[in-house]
Amino acid sequence: MFILAYLLVIDSSQYYGNKYLNELQAFDTNGDGSFSADEQTDGYDEAERRFVHDTGRTFAPILGFIISGILALILGLFLKLQSAYIRRIKRGHGGT
Repeated sequence: MFILAYLLVIDSSQYYGNKYLNELQAFDTNGDGSFSADEQTDGYDEAERRFVHDTGRTFAPILGFIISGILALILGLFLKLQSAYIRRIKRGHGGT
């Protein structure tokens, strides 16, 4: 569970990082890797803002570790309680 949750956080971060980069590169009409004054439109400004201010890519490994740990702990406790509850029910019914 921990590994799956961690990979989900990391992969979603990578997905959005690539999405924002592709949106930004769409404004590089001459393909030279830089943005001239005529390429810098309002749409470019918005795409640049999303790409530059995306802190999720930076913090995903740290927060992903924490979030995955919490989810794994909650799931583990739930499964432990469920197992104890089932054992208790079986004892109450004579094991049948």
